[in-house]
Amino acid sequence: MLGTLLPKRGLISLLNNQNLVSKKYFMVVIRQHHFSLEQLQSPPETETLVASIFVERSQAGKSIWELLLQIRSRCTDRLDLVLRLDEVVSYTLGDNWRKIMDERFSDKIAKQSLQFYRAADVPSVSSDLPVGVSNVRFLSDLSGVLPINAAIYRAKNGLFRWAL
Repeated sequence: MLGTLLPKRGLISLLNNQNLVSKKYFMVVIRQHHFSLEQLQSPPETETLVASIFVERSQAGKSIWELLLQIRSRCTDRLDLVLRLDEVVSYTLGDNWRKIMDERFSDKIAKQSLQFYRAADVPSVSSDLPVGVSNVRFLSDLSGVLPINAAIYRAKNGLFRWAL
């Protein structure tokens, strides 16, 4: 999930100085993401995490394709995880995947802004939908939600160990 960054310039000063004031203007970082209700509903006995990052295009950065290959190389002994990763990426990118795979983004900004949240903690609409309502999508603000402690999840088996 990609966070909303307003204004686009000045993020580097925010990340390096850990403050919201730049020399020329105020910086506002908002972690807002679009979700479908289905994305936040975990199957029984599973836990879903949401990754939230800020991205900025950069010709010097990594392409999405390079990032995908890097992640896949971490879990070569777990074909099930590689297949799940490919499934999630293709679903997320949709029909534009060919065009998007070559897009390059600043890895420094992405790494410094990366936070994970439990899907259960993300502000959401009620899952008790009226008859005839489906395919619910909404915008959620994560600024009041505490991110998880990634070290705890890295200690677990499965995808969390490989992805965090």
